[in-house]
Amino acid sequence: MGSVQRRKSLAHLSNLKQERNESIKKYLARFGKEVAQIEDASDVAVIAAFTNGLQSGRLSFDLRRERPKTYEEMMEIAGDYALAEEEKEEVAQGGSYEEILSVVEDKGLAKYPRQQSANARRDTTKYCRFHKDHGHETSKCFQLCDHIESLIRDGHLKDFALKGDKHGGCQDSRQGNVQERKSPRRNSPNATINTIFGGPHARRSFNPERSAAIKEDVSKLLAARSIREVKYPEWVANVVLVKKKNKQWRMCIDFTDLNKACPKDSFSLPRIDQLVDVTAGHETLSFMDAYSGYNQIKMHKPDEEKTAFTTDQGLYCYTVMPFGLKNAGATYQRLVNKMFARQIGRNMEVYVDDMLTKSITADRHTDDLRETFDVLVKYGMKLNPAKCVFGVPSGRFLGYQVHQRGIEVNPEKIQALAKMVSPRTLKDVQRLTGCLASLSRFIAKSTDQCLPFFKALKKGKGIKWNEDCERAFQALKDYLGRASLLSKSETGETLYMYLSVSEVATSSVLVRQEEGIQKPIYYTSKALLPAETRTAIKAQAVADFVAEFTEPSIEVARMMVEQNKKIFKWQLRIDGSSNTHGSGAGVVVSTPEGDSVECALCFDFKATNNQAEYEALIAGLKVCTVLGADEVEIFSDSQVVVNQVLDEYQARDESMITYLELAKELLERFKEYRIVHVPREENEQADALAKLASAIINIWPKSISMIRLLQPSIVKSKEVGAVFGERNSWITPIKEYLVNDVLPSDPLEAKRLKYRATRYSVLNGELYKRGYSRALQRCVGPEEVEGILRSIHSGNCGNHAGGVSLAHKTLRQGFYWPTLFADAKRVAARCEVCQKIANNIRHPSELLQSITSPWPFAIFGIPNTIITDNGTQFDGRKFRELCDKYGINNYYASPAHPQTNGQTEAVNKIIKHNLKAKLATKKGSWADKLPQVLWAYRTTERGSIGETPYSMAYGAEAVIPMETSFSSPRVQLFQPELNIDMLKCGLDELEERRERAQIRNTAYQQKVARYYNSHVRERRFSLGDLVLKRVNPGTRDKAAGSLADKWEGPYQITGIAGHGAYRITREGFGELPRPCNAQYFKIYYP
Repeated sequence: MGSVQRRKSLAHLSNLKQERNESIKKYLARFGKEVAQIEDASDVAVIAAFTNGLQSGRLSFDLRRERPKTYEEMMEIAGDYALAEEEKEEVAQGGSYEEILSVVEDKGLAKYPRQQSANARRDTTKYCRFHKDHGHETSKCFQLCDHIESLIRDGHLKDFALKGDKHGGCQDSRQGNVQERKSPRRNSPNATINTIFGGPHARRSFNPERSAAIKEDVSKLLAARSIREVKYPEWVANVVLVKKKNKQWRMCIDFTDLNKACPKDSFSLPRIDQLVDVTAGHETLSFMDAYSGYNQIKMHKPDEEKTAFTTDQGLYCYTVMPFGLKNAGATYQRLVNKMFARQIGRNMEVYVDDMLTKSITADRHTDDLRETFDVLVKYGMKLNPAKCVFGVPSGRFLGYQVHQRGIEVNPEKIQALAKMVSPRTLKDVQRLTGCLASLSRFIAKSTDQCLPFFKALKKGKGIKWNEDCERAFQALKDYLGRASLLSKSETGETLYMYLSVSEVATSSVLVRQEEGIQKPIYYTSKALLPAETRTAIKAQAVADFVAEFTEPSIEVARMMVEQNKKIFKWQLRIDGSSNTHGSGAGVVVSTPEGDSVECALCFDFKATNNQAEYEALIAGLKVCTVLGADEVEIFSDSQVVVNQVLDEYQARDESMITYLELAKELLERFKEYRIVHVPREENEQADALAKLASAIINIWPKSISMIRLLQPSIVKSKEVGAVFGERNSWITPIKEYLVNDVLPSDPLEAKRLKYRATRYSVLNGELYKRGYSRALQRCVGPEEVEGILRSIHSGNCGNHAGGVSLAHKTLRQGFYWPTLFADAKRVAARCEVCQKIANNIRHPSELLQSITSPWPFAIFGIPNTIITDNGTQFDGRKFRELCDKYGINNYYASPAHPQTNGQTEAVNKIIKHNLKAKLATKKGSWADKLPQVLWAYRTTERGSIGETPYSMAYGAEAVIPMETSFSSPRVQLFQPELNIDMLKCGLDELEERRERAQIRNTAYQQKVARYYNSHVRERRFSLGDLVLKRVNPGTRDKAAGSLADKWEGPYQITGIAGHGAYRITREGFGELPRPCNAQYFKIYYP
């Protein structure tokens, strides 16, 4: 018996689904087989089953949008999509003609055909890159197909051979439907996106302000042909707006889902620290930035629609590689590595779109730049001039400040950290640690310093910012504010590594030695794991046993016993303190009788903790010397100072070396001394004094002596010779009289000296004056005047006060000399900072000059002279050629000084005012209203001449439209036969009327000049004078905001261009191309 095949129901058909990686062609074949086994299936049900089984995509979207009427129509549509899918796979494997031609050109295998003869019938909208001519498209070029096929047969283009092609040749362009790019650019690399299946997003809504910003950016991208409209894309991303530094919006695309579907490109980017290291040490640098760098790479044609995004204006996709793609950075880095392969590491470094050309010597930099520009021109890459800097000794590169001496911290990062308030949330602490991680190479023992922050992070959401965190935070601010320069190592030199191990971390610093000074190269620090902190118990026991039972030598043992038995009668306890409020030191001296002398030192200069400790030691030793101590025992909680004095630590910093030498010089005055390191808890009295001195307070305890140090002790020690070398200062005769009773030989001078000396006294060898604002004022010699005034005027506590205020403040601080007020005015006037931030001078600098031009209506012809402003349209080649052709003298008004072309400016002011009134809200149609405004101006009486410009030109008043509309007397009584005679009479009288108008104009000018000159404060300058020029709003440092300098310079007067106009030059910049008016100058005091 034969078996009969069982028919299937319609329900079975509805269970058919397209597999995830199944092509439309395979699904179509499988679905057709199942339909053949179903009886009496309606077309509507079959179409619905087929559509429901499709994966979401363009075919599914089209079938749901316009449902086919019959089964045959549906199969025809699906067959077209299946064919297109196959062709797309073919193109993705073989490559488009544009891609293959670019590869052929890069390999130097291109053999271009002969130039075709001109033909007016060619289609100019189509362009062939192979023929370099119009007429047909590159994808339809048969000669290019033949050329590529021959190259594939020869084995040059094996990667582009299509599967199933016996010879690996090209398909006929009429059958392949190869996508092509219409831009005739050469060497345009393509970006390809490899993805897995995805889908669209729901469009986001924006407020009107953001929608307007999106619309503007879309218009710009469309004009630049960076995007195009697209229909039915599989991927649709949303727009995201980000605020820029200038408060404007920047449109970005959220490619989050697309990036998740893209496999990561394993092409690695260069290490930033290595690029910065190899850049430092070069004499001349040029920094370049590509203009919209990613957008200079064309997208692979089949991948363009994957970058689709939605806006209110419609759906668009990128034709160039956009920002925000997962592998955009790697793709761009691969491109620049190929472009600059011969230069990278030699005279150039590139990190994505940041490019830098470097030269060991300045004379080679031009050649290095020329080589770089040749590559840029070859590949058609454009730069952003606003972000390019050429031929400078230093600059910011990848977040660091690089120059010939080494690498510094980016000042912007230090400023941001200095302005950062104490963290209060977990996110704030994470932001702080992230900022410190980028600066770790500049921070010594960074793990130890940042340990409180790491502990705070471990506590989770319940973070508490305790005192340890705040102390570490402020210490890091202070440390980074004076972070040292990282030097650059040289090949073959000896390097030194110093290690530091604490209970929680191990740190190191790599240094190099230059001219006897060790300079850091790199700081590293690593936190110890819990297991690393727990060393073996056996090892600890052995180490304790060896340390305890190793017998010292006999001599060392005897010295230890004698030192322990020795009891010093004089004891000195010192401590230094430095924080954000200031710096100070505390000194406590204990006498053999049991008394104690407490002294606090307040510094008017910035000092580190170690410098403050040395200042305390030096001050304490001086106090002990004055009190007559011959032996002293010193206690300090500074391990660095103690070990440096004992020669166990080496002082590397120049200031530390000088401090150490001065301290040892003072210690040699004692017969015997001992310096001991003690914990801070055992040095509480000196520590309290140091903290008191470093705080900003106005009330001091009467039992504590306060000494204010204007400058470091090491500076004083270097200037001792200069101080004692001044034998003829004003102090000498008064001091000689008070100490030695020595008087001048002149009786009159002796009498005057006795009278002056009544207000002076000598204490501890210093001369003091009994003043009115302060009980005692120390008398200062000429050698200290400049230092004191500059410290009070512009030091740490200085406020850049004026001359009189500076003198009064100096008196209140306890200093005096006879020429105090004159010297204070001189120092304040010559302060360069004060000069540059001074207020602008509002008063006019020159008397008003009356300008009377010849009558413009006397003759009509070519002008002899034209005065214009400094617009580029008046300084172009065509305008100059026109002036030269007709013999016209072209003069320019002084920059930013419209008064030098006053007549034109005055007329323009009136015309602009009338235009505003005429236009109302329609400002764009001003050209249509200009004739009406000019007609109104010419028929209106001018106050300066008492006549209308029209009557001065033609001898009679014009008839305006209003007179004809309302029939004025002139219109009603008009007689043609008499009108001609009256006009002739008017022309005869015109010369006399013009003379009267000129007299009235002269009187008007004198009246205006008298008023103007009453407010003038004349400022005249001579050749060679140094002046400051007011900063123009266009050249002011916008980053500084309201804190920017108001004056720049100094400039030197090199010529006089006219009344109140001067030519100036600046060293290093040359002479300014235009003369400037005196109202923008003021005298500079060097």
